[in-house]
Amino acid sequence: MTKLVILGGGVAGLSAWRRARAAGHDVTLVERCPRTGGLTRSIHVGGYTFDYTGHFLHLAATAHPGLLGDGDARNWKLVTRRAGCLVDGTVVPAPFQYHLGALPEPVRAACIDGVRHLLSGVAPARPERGEDLLSYFVRAFGPGVTAHFLKPYNEKLLATDLTRLSAERLNRFFPAPDPVAVAAGLAGGEGGGGTYNATFWYPQGDGIGRLVDQLAPAAPHAHATVNAVEPDRRVVIADGRELPYTHLISTIPLPDLLTACGGARAALAPRLSASGVAAFQLGVAGPPAPLLRDLHWLYVADPSLSFFRVGCYSNVSAALAPPGCHSLYVEVGVPAEVTSGEVTSG
Repeated sequence: MTKLVILGGGVAGLSAWRRARAAGHDVTLVERCPRTGGLTRSIHVGGYTFDYTGHFLHLAATAHPGLLGDGDARNWKLVTRRAGCLVDGTVVPAPFQYHLGALPEPVRAACIDGVRHLLSGVAPARPERGEDLLSYFVRAFGPGVTAHFLKPYNEKLLATDLTRLSAERLNRFFPAPDPVAVAAGLAGGEGGGGTYNATFWYPQGDGIGRLVDQLAPAAPHAHATVNAVEPDRRVVIADGRELPYTHLISTIPLPDLLTACGGARAALAPRLSASGVAAFQLGVAGPPAPLLRDLHWLYVADPSLSFFRVGCYSNVSAALAPPGCHSLYVEVGVPAEVTSGEVTSG
């Protein structure tokens, strides 16, 4: 019989646990937090429901989230995204690159000049082998779009210099430019509103934690950190237990897994870098500020402001805040090694 150990009880780990149990395998799930779900959880405070910042569900292989786990279609709604980009005090619809006609001057002229190649029938640029992210943005969208939005926004989001990052794995999250959408946006139309991630699923009357509840409402798990991983043999967890396995699935951060493996693998961990997100959750009396009144979230590229996105939970679902109030999340990109104390102290 397959003896499977799964490290990490987030959505990936829970999905693997559910499938493995259904197939009759002997499965042990290890999660360091008291509750499973990872960052796909919700917390309830004083009549507000907060997620671990904005988590919205996009599906590629399933028609409806009600089909996932023990779900019910009545518990979910399909939402059409309303997002904006704050540029020089003006809110432009997102995606930025497909609404250039809405930009104020002289930003508009600078951005349009850089996308003329897209309007002349030149094939959209795709990342080349070895190309860094900043170089790709300039080549694909021009220096204006890059300077006014793509560079400052993504540097705040990723908390690093974009020349350190490869553009080759970008397409999953950021498609190559669409000339038709660029042209429509220049003409004042809807542009790329429907090109990618234009809709998302969200629970009715609750936070995104409902997804975890229907995937594995009571998944038994070992509440412990991983002390050591002996490849092809066993996992040792913090309470001293040894978990032998024939197969291992790891969904924990790669540096943590390498460190637990010890030896030459552990020596690789310090060479890896990552970014994190510090999230500030706010429950506020009264309606949202005018900039956010009709939006689900707002992208902020201005380098003088530390946060890269502010979102309004209660604009997605009114049930997430008490009557007459609204709820916000504010996201700041930070290097992974930065502590919460360092973030709050400035």
